[in-house]
Amino acid sequence: MAGLCALFMVFMISFSITQIVEVGRWTDLFPFNEAHYIINSDRYIVGMTSHGFVIYDSQNGKVTKLTKTNGLSDVDITKAGIYRKSMLVVAYKSGLIDIVDIENRTVETVPFLPESQIIQNPSINDLLVSGDSAILAIENGIITFDLPSRSFKNVYYIAGNKFKPARFVSSSGDTLFVLSDSALW
Repeated sequence: MAGLCALFMVFMISFSITQIVEVGRWTDLFPFNEAHYIINSDRYIVGMTSHGFVIYDSQNGKVTKLTKTNGLSDVDITKAGIYRKSMLVVAYKSGLIDIVDIENRTVETVPFLPESQIIQNPSINDLLVSGDSAILAIENGIITFDLPSRSFKNVYYIAGNKFKPARFVSSSGDTLFVLSDSALW
C-alpha cells in the first residue's frame, strides 16, 4: 500500500509540473541556454541562438521567444541584424533570409538565394546590416541585398572567380572588411 501511495504521489507531482498545451497549439522545446549573439536597438535587446531569438522589449518589459514554431522559416541561424530599429534581418545556413517586424510580429521570408542558379552554395556565413543594405558573406564571396526592395544587388567574388568563401564581414566607416579562410580583404 505504501508503494502504491508513493507511486501516486510521484505521478501527481510530475503531472502538476509539466506544461499542458491546448489541443491545436504548438509549443517549442528549442534550447535557449546558449546565446551566440546579442543585438541591441533603441527599444529591443535580442539574444540569438542557432534555433531562435529571445526578445526583450525595454518599453514594456515583455520577453518573447521567436522560433520556427511561431514564425521563423528555418533553424540553424548564422547571424542577424537590426534594420530600422524594429526589424530583424535573419540569415540562415540554408541561404534563406527572414525579415521580422518585431513590433507587429510578422515574418517575411526571402527564398531567392537558395533558388538562385548563379550561386552554387547559398550558405550564409555572416551578415552585416548597413543602412538600407544587408551584406551577406557566403561561400562564393559577398552579396549585397537591398532591404527596401527585397532584391539582391551585387555579387562580389573574392580573388577573382576562384570562389573563396567569405566567413565574416565587418565595416569601419566606408571600408568593408571580409575574412576568408586564407586572408583578410
